[in-house]
Amino acid sequence: MIEVEIKIPIKDLSKLRDRLRKLGAHFQGSHREIDEYYNHPCRDFTETDEALRIRCTDNDLYHLTYKGPKFRPRTKTRLEVHTPVKNGEEVTEILEKLGFSKVATVKKIREWWELEGFMVFLDEVEDLGNFVEVELEVAFKDRLEEAEERLFKLLTKLDVDRASAIRKSYLELILEKQ
Repeated sequence: MIEVEIKIPIKDLSKLRDRLRKLGAHFQGSHREIDEYYNHPCRDFTETDEALRIRCTDNDLYHLTYKGPKFRPRTKTRLEVHTPVKNGEEVTEILEKLGFSKVATVKKIREWWELEGFMVFLDEVEDLGNFVEVELEVAFKDRLEEAEERLFKLLTKLDVDRASAIRKSYLELILEKQ
């Protein structure tokens, strides 16, 4: 699947939460996420704009995720492949045995909402602040323009300033701070 996403720093999550309720969004849940990011032994993911992570949630669920390079200028759109894994520690060990090295950890509290087919994430990211991410998964590249336009319309309904959008991932923001 191709993930079409916009991320925007937000000062007041409670105001956005109220707006989501007024628009009829459905609260899906909340949990803590710890994302461990790895770099490839033969190529630098910071140069190729790729990412590989193991995510652990506070209910001990693990996911292994690969994210390809961003390829749209207005949004953080990229191929994303992810799969649940039973044991994150063993996957970590496999990656390290293959020469992958851990580059950073991103910790956040995430709540997610569903609205008009979009997932809306309200994130409190340790050492970075609060953000809203709005995303939609698209199966075909010929639907990307339409998905972006729908996403921008949703931002207007949410009363979120699209001019504040950033294309950088949390990983990139954390690495910039280091």
